[in-house]
Amino acid sequence: MHRNYLLCILFFVTLNTLSFAAPKVLSLNKFVRSSLKNHPIVGMTHSNYLSAVFKTESVNSIYDTNLFLNAYYSKGSLNTFTNLFNEDQSSLYGNFGINKIFPKYGTQLNASASYSRQL
Repeated sequence: MHRNYLLCILFFVTLNTLSFAAPKVLSLNKFVRSSLKNHPIVGMTHSNYLSAVFKTESVNSIYDTNLFLNAYYSKGSLNTFTNLFNEDQSSLYGNFGINKIFPKYGTQLNASASYSRQL
């Protein structure tokens, strides 16, 4: 009797273990999603794509228009003839410009303006 009881428990434990270990059905959509998400070649392909996009963007930056502005203030100046420093003289300088490159035609266009004033 005790032996039959033990065999019955062993049978149910084995049946329960096999039911949990049974493979689950995997649909095609889940398989494809999981493969695209976890496969290393897909990640490498995505990184190659991003690398190509960044290289293209860096090449296209030559078509940008460049603006520049430079300004500075100077207090005091050195006399060029006597090498004496004059503290009362001050100056204001400014430079503004635009630069555009046309690589298709091999042309570069520059326009700039300068300003200087003794204060």
